Amino acid sequence: MRFGHKGGFYNQIAVDTPGALRNNDAREVRGMRSSELIDWIHSARRFGEKKGLANMETLLGALGNPERAFRSVHVAGTNAKGSVCALIESALRASGYRTGLYTSPYLVDYLERIRLDGAPVDDAAFERAGNRVREAALSMP
Repeated sequence: MRFGHKGGFYNQIAVDTPGALRNNDAREVRGMRSSELIDWIHSARRFGEKKGLANMETLLGALGNPERAFRSVHVAGTNAKGSVCALIESALRASGYRTGLYTSPYLVDYLERIRLDGAPVDDAAFERAGNRVREAALSMP
């Protein structure tokens, strides 16, 4: 999985994500709600962009390197990334794979950019994952 990209937008397809983000999971949600997490994510921009992968590698390490637990397809470039990813994700899902799809930017709702097995991520799943990431990010030096 690659996290660096030149443009402002990229897409990521995760394939067969064991124990990862799941919709309709009944586990209790603690911490910030979806709208608060989205505001927190957007507020991070005020600190500016940091070049290199050091911060991302530190954050992923604090989360237990979840990117190593699944196969992925990373699509980057200038045009048609969303279409290419939608086609790949659809073909993989039709072949019996569990899929996760991340696209950027979003059109209407922030959570539409994250799809699990073809369905938009639900608030509870986003809150569980978002609060884990936020906790890890706030513990970074």
